[in-house]
Amino acid sequence: MIRPHIFICENGKYYPYSETASTILDVLRLYCEKLDIKILTATTPDPIELQYALSEMVKKGARWVVMEVTAHALDLYKVKGMEFASAGFTNLTQDHLEYFITMENYALAKAKFFKSDLSKNGIINIDDSFGKELLNEIPCITYSYKKQADIFAKNVKIQGLYSTFDIEYEGKTYNLRTNTTGLFNVSNVLCAIGMCLKAGLDIEGCIKGISAFSSVPGRFEAVDTKDLGLSVIVDYAHTPDGLENILSSINQFKKGRLICVFGCGGNRDRVKRAIMGKIAGDLSDYCVLTSDNPRFEEPEEIINEIEQGIKETSCPYVRNADRFMAIKHAIEYADKDDVVVICGKGDEDYQEIKGQKCHMDERELIADILKEHPEYEIVHSHTSSKSALPLWIAKKCGVPVRISHSHNMILENPFSPKEIIRKILKKPLRKVSTHNFACSKDAAVWLYGEDCWNQGEVNIMKNAIDLDRFAFCK
Repeated sequence: MIRPHIFICENGKYYPYSETASTILDVLRLYCEKLDIKILTATTPDPIELQYALSEMVKKGARWVVMEVTAHALDLYKVKGMEFASAGFTNLTQDHLEYFITMENYALAKAKFFKSDLSKNGIINIDDSFGKELLNEIPCITYSYKKQADIFAKNVKIQGLYSTFDIEYEGKTYNLRTNTTGLFNVSNVLCAIGMCLKAGLDIEGCIKGISAFSSVPGRFEAVDTKDLGLSVIVDYAHTPDGLENILSSINQFKKGRLICVFGCGGNRDRVKRAIMGKIAGDLSDYCVLTSDNPRFEEPEEIINEIEQGIKETSCPYVRNADRFMAIKHAIEYADKDDVVVICGKGDEDYQEIKGQKCHMDERELIADILKEHPEYEIVHSHTSSKSALPLWIAKKCGVPVRISHSHNMILENPFSPKEIIRKILKKPLRKVSTHNFACSKDAAVWLYGEDCWNQGEVNIMKNAIDLDRFAFCK
């Protein structure tokens, strides 16, 4: 086996955003070394930058290039004059209509990649109806997990963070366990295997590489939640198909609720916003509508359009255009065994607002949120509001507590609700109502606001304690 060098030319990073390209990388890395060549373009480079990168690769001994070729790149002739050994087709779903206007135009742009002047071979997903239309232009390998194909996955079992299935190829069956989940990732694996077979690898080498594959940053990426008993997943899903795939996959293994945080990009296809709202509402137990990359649009107006779709469902939801606060709310609302999925940005480390890219790494935000209450032992349990108290009260009293991560409310404490209030007010209470108000001569404390539980907020204090010797606001 020749051990050629490889350079993954996508997004200017060694680990590309495309699941399929990254899976191919993990197979080929067994036989390759990394070359470090910097490019600036976010997706398929412009012709001058692309040819520069390819030239540098040749100088450094590279023999294989795995790259994403977008429909935009094909329509703008960015790869004109190049010849690809293989072209992989994954699917055709609604996206980029702000540019292509119609799905027909989008399909025609993708189809250009499967013409003989650009590619020698095709690796085609026949589970997608459009894939069948690409089979007659160039020699093709087909793949599927639904029907017989050249590369066929059967006995598929989707687990929490991995999948197992059998692959049929050339009359033989191979067992595979991959560290990705969801049927869409099964499809990506099949495509990657087809591409690697056309690159000259044998099927055993492909299986070995796939088994070693970890995950793509920002694609179904599980974030460390410090053994809190809930799951937080970051994903790049920003299209109707992508959102449906990720939510459907989570629904196959979740034990608790599915809480979805998402928005839609500004100055992009507006038609998909209501569609995504309905998909999220149909497949989630709770949604938080927020801002994505609003660009030059107003975030609240984008959320208004998303909201039209989710209103067609029975899913409870809240709105918060501040993405940090939206994520914070979702995590605080979650309880044991719940899954919080944050969709739209993946491993992007910025948010684009009014032409400025402001730093925002969602994994950093999540880590900060989980560090907010390090002095408390966090436990998870669904508990009636009548037995709980606002967290700020406990903090003010300095009493040791265990709290519900979902509502920032005390589950267990050494004092009864009346004793806590007495401790704060430093005097006996004339009248105590355990549901609404606890009143003394000097103060009124709102214990359980009507929106406290369903909003997951701690806006408990209205005109809280205003004593001569002690004033307090949340």
